[in-house]
Amino acid sequence: MMHLSTKKFNDLRVVGLATERCHTKDGSLVRVHFRLSGLPPLGWSYIFTTVWQAVQYSEKRPAGVEGDVIWIDCVPEEVGLYHLEKLEKSVAQANAEFRAKAQQQALDGERQAQLEAQFRSQIADLNRTLYPEAESLTKSSAKRQSWLSRFFARFWSSLWQSTTQKD
Repeated sequence: MMHLSTKKFNDLRVVGLATERCHTKDGSLVRVHFRLSGLPPLGWSYIFTTVWQAVQYSEKRPAGVEGDVIWIDCVPEEVGLYHLEKLEKSVAQANAEFRAKAQQQALDGERQAQLEAQFRSQIADLNRTLYPEAESLTKSSAKRQSWLSRFFARFWSSLWQSTTQKD
């Protein structure tokens, strides 16, 4: 399962060209990079790619995400005519899907934590019901183990020191 970033998410949007990153591909094709308003959180790029794959129009070209940019391989004259609006709508849809999935994961995590706490409480209650004396035994056993561990730690430490000082 993909875990989405749980930080506060601000919708991303296309804010301009990353002209320094644009370059030619094959023949008249150019990889045009559009700067996003921020760095996408973990999981957003995957959602954008999935959204873009579902977009259908006759002039559609390959597109993807690299860091804080979205790219598309196309003829530069096509950008304004065909692609920019579709890319912006795909960014908006990726934002909505990312937010919904992140909220669902947060709810699932809360539910899981509640179920775990409920389970631990039920087991503790069951233990107290079946073995009422176990709680006092556990406390005295913990004290005894703590005393014994301190004793043996000191014993082995002093033994070690005495053997290393002889050398």
